[in-house]
Formats: sequence, structure tokens, C-alpha cells
Amino acid sequence: MVAERARGPGELGEPRAVAVAAAAAARAERCARLPSPGSCGLLALALCALALSLLAHFRTAELQARVLRLEAERGERQMETAILGRVNQLLDEKWKLHSRRRREAPKMSPGCNCPPGDLILT
Repeated sequence: MVAERARGPGELGEPRAVAVAAAAAARAERCARLPSPGSCGLLALALCALALSLLAHFRTAELQARVLRLEAERGERQMETAILGRVNQLLDEKWKLHSRRRREAPKMSPGCNCPPGDLILT
């Protein structure tokens, strides 16, 4: 049995153990620097999902703007049609009112002084 003595903070152990520890540290450092293929795939998937969601957002915003523009145009046309319909109705009423005033008296013989309408004989 070899008696193990306590090592101090600056002392190294066996050379082989030191080499194995150094190789493990180098592997751990290299693994820390290079991402694994699985994590690269997940990163690519996340970026694709982000790109697709941004594309969908902008496309939806564009379509919504087009719909609002079309509704505004249609609303203007409907409003114009409604206004023109009401103006035509008012003009018709005014024409009927004035046409009543200009109605000519029925033609009568010069000797008749009775009011127009049905004659009541008694």
C-alpha cells in the first residue's frame, strides 16, 4: 500500500490523471464552443417559425388594409346612391307640388259660370 499524502493547492497528481483531466477539459471546452447538430436544427426551426409568423403578420395587415379600403369605397358608393335617391325623391315631391299649382282650369263654355266638377241637377 502506498500511503497517499495530502496534496497542496498547487501540486498535481499522477501525470496520466493530469493528461486525462486535460483531455476531458479540452473536450468540454470544444463542446461548449460548437453547438450540437440537434441544437442547430432547433435553432433553424425556431428561425423559420419566426420568419413565417412575421410573413403571416405582414400579409394579414396588408389584406386588412385592402378590405378597409374596399369597404370605404363601397360605403361611399352606397352613401352616394342613398343621397341621390333622397334628392330625386325631394325633386319629385317639389315637381308634383308645382305641377298642381300650374294646373289649368278645365275648358268651359264662355256662358257657364259654375264651378268645375260634377253637375248636380235638381
